[in-house]
Amino acid sequence: LGDVYIWNFEGTTEPSFKLISEIQDKVIIDIHCGLFHALLLSIDGRIYALGSGESGQLGIGKNIYVKKPVLVHALVSK
Repeated sequence: LGDVYIWNFEGTTEPSFKLISEIQDKVIIDIHCGLFHALLLSIDGRIYALGSGESGQLGIGKNIYVKKPVLVHALVSK
């Protein structure tokens, strides 16, 4: 197992890798990437989303850009 990184374009014209430190305590077993967003599946079955959600693709109920991973509450079993 290892760390999860994303492309970082903030404040630069050259992309770099950026560690997603907010999920370092989670075990991520799968990642699905769109052009400007990503969904992360943790070993406990929770899905985290980040990136551009302008068309609702993050599944968080808001059409916004998310810089840090957020839990997709609609997919949490009760």
